[in-house]
Amino acid sequence: MAEIGHASPRSVVGGVMEDNWELRFPQSTRVYAKMLRQDAQVQSIMRAVTLPIRRSTWRVDPNGAPAEIVEHVAADLRLPVLGQEKGAVPRRRGRVSWDAHLQKALLALPYGHMFFEQVYQPGDDGLEHLVKLAPRLPGTVSKINVARDGGLESIEQVALEGQRDRP
Repeated sequence: MAEIGHASPRSVVGGVMEDNWELRFPQSTRVYAKMLRQDAQVQSIMRAVTLPIRRSTWRVDPNGAPAEIVEHVAADLRLPVLGQEKGAVPRRRGRVSWDAHLQKALLALPYGHMFFEQVYQPGDDGLEHLVKLAPRLPGTVSKINVARDGGLESIEQVALEGQRDRP
């Protein structure tokens, strides 16, 4: 699969670095979090933008992939397959909640990023199953390490208050 694009290793918007220091990462996460909590207009806009996305009917599009892979992915994400009869996908222990994931993923809109750790476990069927898309909240990300080619190398986090030195 070919890469479509890549990120610039600097915070450049329109060729100019952000000149408001409070809006430079990582300080910006505190400003945006405060706006999301305290500004009614920001909250209304976020609801107006995200609710139609969250209320959409999501499906896995096979797009020519082998049926067994499509079924595997659809089961792990608890989503129906495009073209198959609609119906609620049963909740199974150890599977991702698409609705919960989507709600967190949409935080990329105000923050500009939202990372998730993919957690897999072997299943009784001998296959690896996606059991968690663990959010790495923007306020915990202290550094984004970008490779020379623009690819993501890693992120660095700080522990949330009350979770430091926990086993």
